Amino acid sequence: MSQAKKCHLKYSLYLCLSVLTGLFLFSACSEQHNKTEPVSNNLRSGTNYRDILRKADDFMNKSEFDSALKYYSQANDMLKAENNQREYLKVLIKQFDAFRFKGNPTEASRIIEQAQQLLVREFPGDHVLQADILHRKGLLLLDRGSFDSSAMVFNQSIESRIKASNDTDTSLALTYNGLGTIFFFKRDYDEALNFYSKAYSLALKRKIPEDADLARYQQNMGIIYAQKGDYTRAEEAMSTSLKIIEKISHPNDPELANRYLNMGRYLALEYNLAEALAYYEKAEAILIKKVGPNHPDIGSLYQNMGQAYIHTADYEKALIFFNKALAIATVNYEPGHPSILSINMNIGYVYEKKKDYKNALDYYERSLPKDINNQAAIKTYTNMASLYSVMNQTEKANEYYSKSLELALKLLGEDHPETGLLYTRYGYFLLQIDQIEKGLEMIKKALKISIKNYGPKSREVSNNLYYIGNYHMLIKNDPTMALKYYQDAIIAYVQGFNDHNISSNPDFNAIEPDRYLVNALNGKAEALSLAGNQDNLKNSLETFKLAIKVVEKLRSTYQNEESKLLLSEDERKTFLNTVKVATILYQQTGKKEYFEEAFRYSDKGKSAVLFASLQDIEARQ
Repeated sequence: MSQAKKCHLKYSLYLCLSVLTGLFLFSACSEQHNKTEPVSNNLRSGTNYRDILRKADDFMNKSEFDSALKYYSQANDMLKAENNQREYLKVLIKQFDAFRFKGNPTEASRIIEQAQQLLVREFPGDHVLQADILHRKGLLLLDRGSFDSSAMVFNQSIESRIKASNDTDTSLALTYNGLGTIFFFKRDYDEALNFYSKAYSLALKRKIPEDADLARYQQNMGIIYAQKGDYTRAEEAMSTSLKIIEKISHPNDPELANRYLNMGRYLALEYNLAEALAYYEKAEAILIKKVGPNHPDIGSLYQNMGQAYIHTADYEKALIFFNKALAIATVNYEPGHPSILSINMNIGYVYEKKKDYKNALDYYERSLPKDINNQAAIKTYTNMASLYSVMNQTEKANEYYSKSLELALKLLGEDHPETGLLYTRYGYFLLQIDQIEKGLEMIKKALKISIKNYGPKSREVSNNLYYIGNYHMLIKNDPTMALKYYQDAIIAYVQGFNDHNISSNPDFNAIEPDRYLVNALNGKAEALSLAGNQDNLKNSLETFKLAIKVVEKLRSTYQNEESKLLLSEDERKTFLNTVKVATILYQQTGKKEYFEEAFRYSDKGKSAVLFASLQDIEARQ
C-alpha cells in the first residue's frame, strides 16, 4: 500500500472521527466470568504460603483471576498469621493486579491503598516496594484518563526505582511503557516513541527472546511508527510482536486478544478491512470468554469495528457497534471520561453522514470535554464547524473553525499534523464562501506543514496541492498553472511516480485507488481539455480514462452498497467528460476510434448511472 493511501486513512482517523486512543497499547478491565478450578478452603497439612502462591500465580498466567484471587487471599491469611509483613505486602500487590485485570478498579484501588499504608508504617525506606506501588497507582490513574496525574506518579515510581538500584534496572521498562501510553493519548508521538524505545531497550537486557513484555513494547513502537508514517518499520514491529505472543500465549489469553485487536487496528489503517475484521473476531472470541461482555476491552473492540464500518460507509452497522461501545463505557467510566467523549464524537459523525443533523449536533455537543483547554475539544469544534457548513449555517461554521484553530495553535502549535489538517479543512471552507485569499493562505500553510510532517509523498500533500490547483483553475481561470498543481498532486499521491511532464500519467497497476486521486486526475484532465490543442485533448482523454479505471477499482474494494453510492457522482462526472472530450476529438480529426470511444463510454456511463440509481432506490426502501 502506498504511503499516500495510508496517510489518507490516518487523515480520516485524525479529523473526520474522534481518534480511538483507548484501543491501543493499554488494557483496562471490567468484570470477568471464568470457569475456574474450585478452590478448597481447607489446606492440606504441611502446605506453606509459597505453594499457595505458586498456584495463584499459575491461575494469573492463565487469566483465571477469580481462582488466583482465592489463592492469594489464602496465602495472605497464612502470612498474616505468621506476621510476615513484607511478603504480605507483596501479595497485596499481586491482588491489585488480579483485581485490575479482572476489571474491578474499586477493589484494586482499595488494595493498593492498603499496601501503601503498610509500606509507610513498616517499610518507609524500601524504595523497591515504593516504586512497585506507585507504578500501580499510576496505572489506575491512566485507566481513568487522568493523564497528567498518572505521569506525575509514574515519574515518582521511576525516581524510587533508580534510588533502589540504578537507571538500568529492567523493572523500569513497565513504567516507561506507561509514560509512552500517556504521550500516545496526548498525540505526542515523538515522546511516546522515546519512552516505548526506553522500555524496549531495557527489556532486551533480560535476554529473553520470547518475552511477552518485549513483544508488547515492540507492538507499541509499531503503532507509533504507523502514526508517524514509517509503515515499513510499523509492519515489521507489529508482525514480529504478534508472532511472539501467539507462540507463548495460551489460546484464550486476553493479552493475545489485545494483540489481535491492535493488529486489526493496524490492518484497518492499511484499509485491509476484511482481514482487520477477522482479527477483531478473534479478539472478541477470546475476550467474551475471559472478561465478559462489559469489559472495556470489548468496548474498544466495538469502537474498532464501528470505525471499520465507517470506512466502508456502512453507517447502520457502525452505529450499532458505537452504541454497544457507549453502553459498555457508561458502565465502566464516569461521565466525561475520554472514552465516552470519543464514542459520542463517532456517533455524531455517523449521524452527520446519515444526514440526521439534529442528532449529529446533539452527539457532538456531548463529546465536548468540560475543560475546553483539552485537545479533544479541537476535534469537536472542527466537526461542529463541518456540520454547520453542511447545514448552510456559514457564520456558525466560521465561528467553530476559528475556535478549533485557536485552540490547536495554543495546545499543539503551528507545525503539528493536526493543526495542518485543520488548516486544510478551514481553508477549503473559506474558498467555498469566497474568502479567497484567506482560504488560499491557509491551504498553503497546510501544505507546508504536511510536507514537514509526512514528506513530499503523502495524501495530505496531494490534497493540498489539488486545492491550490482548483484555486488557479476555478478562481484565477488559469488552466496552465492549475495543471502544474494537479500533476504535483498526482506525484505526491503515487509512490514511484515523479514525472512532472503534464502528458505523463502513472501506471494504473502502481496505483492504490482513492477518491482524492480521482479528483486530481479529473482536475488535470479538465485543465488539459481547456488548453486548446489536439495533443492536450488526447492527453485529457487518456487521463479521464485512467480516472475511470481508478473509480472502478475503488468500487470493487467496497463491500457495502452505501459506500458504492459515494462513487456515483465521481463516475457520472468522469464519464460525461470522457464522452465530451472523445466527441471533440472525433469532430476535429474525423477518426472513427474517437467516435467509438465516445459511444463506449457513453454506454458505460449510462450503466453506471443506472446501477447507482437502482442502488439508491434500494437503499431508501
